[in-house]
Amino acid sequence: MDRNYWLAISYLLASKPQALGKLKEKGPEEILKDFGKQEIETAINNGLSEIESSGIEFVCQDDERYPKKLFDLECPPAALFVFGALPESRDLVAMVGTRKASPHGTGIARNMAFEFSKAGVVVVSGMADGIDSASHWGALDADKPTIAVLGCGINQAKSATQRELKKRISAKGAIVSEFPPNFPGDRWTFPWRNRIIAALSKTCLVVEAPKTSGALITAKDALDLGRYVLACPGLPGMQNFEGCNRLIKDGALLVDSPSDVLSLYGKTSLYADESLSETERVVLLACAVPCRIDEICDKTDLNAEALLGIITVLDIKGLVIKLPNGFYASRSFSDTKTGKN
Repeated sequence: MDRNYWLAISYLLASKPQALGKLKEKGPEEILKDFGKQEIETAINNGLSEIESSGIEFVCQDDERYPKKLFDLECPPAALFVFGALPESRDLVAMVGTRKASPHGTGIARNMAFEFSKAGVVVVSGMADGIDSASHWGALDADKPTIAVLGCGINQAKSATQRELKKRISAKGAIVSEFPPNFPGDRWTFPWRNRIIAALSKTCLVVEAPKTSGALITAKDALDLGRYVLACPGLPGMQNFEGCNRLIKDGALLVDSPSDVLSLYGKTSLYADESLSETERVVLLACAVPCRIDEICDKTDLNAEALLGIITVLDIKGLVIKLPNGFYASRSFSDTKTGKN
């Protein structure tokens, strides 16, 4: 089918998401019969003008570069608008969570994303504030590509934070949307795009989510698609982790280190560095999320004196850093605390 007709469908069905189900059932030719010739030509002309002026690539279902995993969806997008370049890797992990993330949660997200990316697993998220942004920055810290899936047109990502992240992501990876470049986001568009995040990825990691978080929608989408669902646990009383804890109670895999996720891809992280002793690896693993000395002692069964000696060695190697209030964490967390991007 002529790619321009796929472009017309993307514009004509942008505000009619349920019609995508009919697209899979009937095919694009039948869908276009519901529209007049002038409507179709106008949609094509507007589309060609917008993608050319914005430097955006149009990838439709007929294209080789269209992600085949999206066909697992009941309503796969007719096409994707892509700013940047889609990574070729098939090892993708969805990282999602609350927009109102705690420093603890953003630290976990950034550190995990850094480790996943270093191991060759591409991070997929939604470029929203909080956990999404921290996940993308973690991948960028590792100088690796990441994919942002938007719930609006690519040109609608206009906040100062989004502009900088958009620039950095597009230079290394891709920003994608099924919506035309200038299509505004709405209440329904963000939950709707979550299915794409879930479908692209082999696993879905919920980093920090209260019990009403939209991230739980992505987790459900992933579960419905037969993907692995994982969650980072929170302590009792941590409301921002109530959604994560509920997922774990319901059968999601508990994650407290990057290795828990990477093992599903047959990969290892810096914790498997052969230059480290076994004890150093154990301590580094304990620092995957920020911990105080007493917590690390509990995790490793080391006494404080021995532990401080090992942490000093890891600090010299650039693998562990000291944070305010007596916390220690593995290396990428420091950028989150200092605001370095």
